[in-house]
Amino acid sequence: MRPYPIVLVGLLISSSPLCSAHAAEAALFQFEQQARQHCPGDIIVWVSPAQKTYTFAGERWYGSTKHGAFVCRREGDLAGYRPSQGPATGRAPVTQAALPATGD
Repeated sequence: MRPYPIVLVGLLISSSPLCSAHAAEAALFQFEQQARQHCPGDIIVWVSPAQKTYTFAGERWYGSTKHGAFVCRREGDLAGYRPSQGPATGRAPVTQAALPATGD
């Protein structure tokens, strides 16, 4: 399995003198398992390159946006990505009681 072609573009861009502000580019992966193999001791997050944000497993957009990719959180942080919100573990889970009544 190969990472997204975006990785190659990111590496080419980061080598140009115009993009020297970024310390490192994160390796982007199409599949979560690829990211887990790349960084077995790290948390895997889903990045949205256009917004430079990431989401955690359990959050609404994790693994589901059209132009996203899986990355290791540490690499994402070093590449300048930031959490879109707080971690999923820091928020209370949605329960049936929290949902609005359907009015059956």
